[in-house]
Amino acid sequence: MRLEGGGGPSLCLSADRFRAGISARPSTSLHQICCYDVSMVRTQIQLTEEQARSLREIARARDSSIAELIRTGVDDLLRSEPGPSREERRRRAIAAAGKFHSGVTDLSTAHDRHLGETYGR
Repeated sequence: MRLEGGGGPSLCLSADRFRAGISARPSTSLHQICCYDVSMVRTQIQLTEEQARSLREIARARDSSIAELIRTGVDDLLRSEPGPSREERRRRAIAAAGKFHSGVTDLSTAHDRHLGETYGR
């Protein structure tokens, strides 16, 4: 659930807090995830004792869940990966289609033969 304030910080209510009947809390964090309206995949991970303890402490301090912290961390990691996004790679591939010419007139119908000749197979 996401409640909008008049120009101020948005009020966020996580699904856990919503089910528990706990009221919304102000959030100014860009990393705060207010609502998941996409389906989620359930997964299991293994943490060291220290990682689990630290996550519990952070979750308690932020009034959040461990799952929410992990999702935020995964989102941050995915955003920080170098290279173009999947959408950008797709756009580039579509833009490149038809821009190169081999000079071979039957390439689309005899591609297997041409590849065999080129790569010796």
